[in-house]
Amino acid sequence: MFSETIRKCGIPQQYCLNEIGHNAKVIVKQLLAMFVAQMMPLSLKKLIIWRIRFLFQKTFQMRDTHKTIAESIETLDEILNIANKTNKEVVAYLSMGFGNPYGDPWNVEIVGEWTEKLSKMGVKILSLSDTIGSSTPEVIEYLFSNLIPAYPQIEFGAHLHTTPTTWKEKVDAAYKAGCHRFDGAIMGFGGCPMAKDDLTGNMPTEKMLSYFTEQKVETGIKPMSFESAYNVAMNVFS
Repeated sequence: MFSETIRKCGIPQQYCLNEIGHNAKVIVKQLLAMFVAQMMPLSLKKLIIWRIRFLFQKTFQMRDTHKTIAESIETLDEILNIANKTNKEVVAYLSMGFGNPYGDPWNVEIVGEWTEKLSKMGVKILSLSDTIGSSTPEVIEYLFSNLIPAYPQIEFGAHLHTTPTTWKEKVDAAYKAGCHRFDGAIMGFGGCPMAKDDLTGNMPTEKMLSYFTEQKVETGIKPMSFESAYNVAMNVFS
């Protein structure tokens, strides 16, 4: 059933594994998203987002995707071409965008260089990913406040990992630096096994919603619908 769904969406089946580094949870999420796509009217299918995680540090790139950086660039180029032909949008993620635990080179200039490369390849949506929760408000603010005006053709996003006590300062830094696209997970479930702090997880969606409510920002999320989803998550993960 899922194979047929993948075929109908115009997405080569091998990318369901290759692009996400054999992460089972993300595979399920992607397959479910594509299954839901089949339930949508044809006019809405063009809005389905195809997510690819790209890592510009060679150690984590090999551990996570089993590809070299050069091989991943080729895969990304293929995906962009297929997406253009099938009227899909690609969301590219610069994982380890705020540092890494392996000692590979990282600085804000390297992030800028890879943003330039991906922009030239045709990436239109680019999320900076704080894979291990190492970002600070200062670095978050610097990256977004410099990249967003430099690349007006790109919609930048923030995929931030956080501890329970640092979520607000990170969201605040990104939002005030001009970022208006955020990833979240109910109750912050998930994260990265390479994080140094066991309390580091995904950015809690409910915390972000409270922040944006405080800022009087319209998110488009229906409160009652989110409450229902939150309650289901509590039952599933309790």
